[in-house]
Amino acid sequence: MKKRLIPSLAALVLTALAAAGCSTPSTQGSGGAGADFPKSPVKIVVPFGAGGGSDAVARQMASQLEKELGGTFIVDNKPGAAGVLGTDGVSKAKADGYTLLSTNSFAFTAQQKLRKTSYTSADFKPIAEETSYGLVQVVRADSPWNSVKDMLDADKLTYAHPGVGGMVQLAEAALFDAGGTDAQGVPFDGSAPSVTALLGGQVDTTAAEVGVALPYIKSGQLKALSVTTPERVKQLPDVPTVEEAGYPQASITASEVLLAPAGIPDDVAKLLEGAAKKAVASTEFTSFLENSVYKAGVTSGAELDKQIADATTTVTGMIERLNIKIEG
Repeated sequence: MKKRLIPSLAALVLTALAAAGCSTPSTQGSGGAGADFPKSPVKIVVPFGAGGGSDAVARQMASQLEKELGGTFIVDNKPGAAGVLGTDGVSKAKADGYTLLSTNSFAFTAQQKLRKTSYTSADFKPIAEETSYGLVQVVRADSPWNSVKDMLDADKLTYAHPGVGGMVQLAEAALFDAGGTDAQGVPFDGSAPSVTALLGGQVDTTAAEVGVALPYIKSGQLKALSVTTPERVKQLPDVPTVEEAGYPQASITASEVLLAPAGIPDDVAKLLEGAAKKAVASTEFTSFLENSVYKAGVTSGAELDKQIADATTTVTGMIERLNIKIEG
């Protein structure tokens, strides 16, 4: 049961978002805001640092949206507080389609439980699920650990993560809890800085999007111990899943999702959704997914209706079970 419950979280988050956003009545007619959209640059806020998985997905989506809609789409990184700072800013932006949010669905949900955020899911309109993906557990090439069990048998260790309550931190907490390991998390402003910290010897291990860590694994700088996906990834066929390693509690996947402030005109939202659907199906995006070890996202709210479940309860249960708290 655990194998299927957590990996479905990404789609369930989007279902909840769709339910919150679909109640907004349309105020646009045939000559509405979508008729000449976009007539000025569109900003896509990524609430994490540059160089990580969220950033890469957003930049690829921006590029494809420019081709589909003919306008300019600019990625704006606003890292901080595991995605809260950038997300909060978008929630307060004008709901006209010119400010969007591309974020990790796991962090988006978890932070509403962990912090007194000024926003809720109801403050956003879902546009598209861009990708779904898992994580890979990595250590430096000179590490004595050659398996997850080796790592979990350590008396004490440190791990890098992009913020408390994010996908990486919760996945790591679940893994170390299952192994009974004394592990201290060290926060950084994204997956790329976390990997850099690992390479520099500041921490003992980290989990990162497979696409972010893969170049370092291929170059021999890092060793891969496990992946959090339900099945092994094609690019790392010899690396076991965490379930195969004996720790199904840490089997986690999430999505990158494109959101807009609630109240966006319906015709603009539909225009963006249609363009995003074409973007995900494009040759360029498909190639990006293959190279980055992502799976294409589901971009239709109707399709998400088939995957109804209580995502908030799932995330809340993990946070409470693992006793995850924001310090200070």
